[in-house]
Amino acid sequence: MDGFKLQADAIRKVVERDDNCDKEAMLSKAQVYDILSELTQDQIYELYNSSIFNDVTKAYAKRAMETVGLDEEQISDVLREIKYLHDTVNAGEIVK
Repeated sequence: MDGFKLQADAIRKVVERDDNCDKEAMLSKAQVYDILSELTQDQIYELYNSSIFNDVTKAYAKRAMETVGLDEEQISDVLREIKYLHDTVNAGEIVK
């Protein structure tokens, strides 16, 4: 995917130009984007299906619900539904 490759290249340019950046951390990020650039969209969905991002997804959703003022019961209901969807619908299906 070209966007990931562009991101990796941009990070490497920052590393070349900025002596004050954390070069090791930045190059590690570039490596991740290089790996992602080699994956198809279906493979990216499969990464998500592996459940590696479930906790992150729930944390973002919880923060958003708190920000808009949902009460604790509503938040709990939505998080329960997200867990159910993670268990029953794959990423490729949910984005359609």
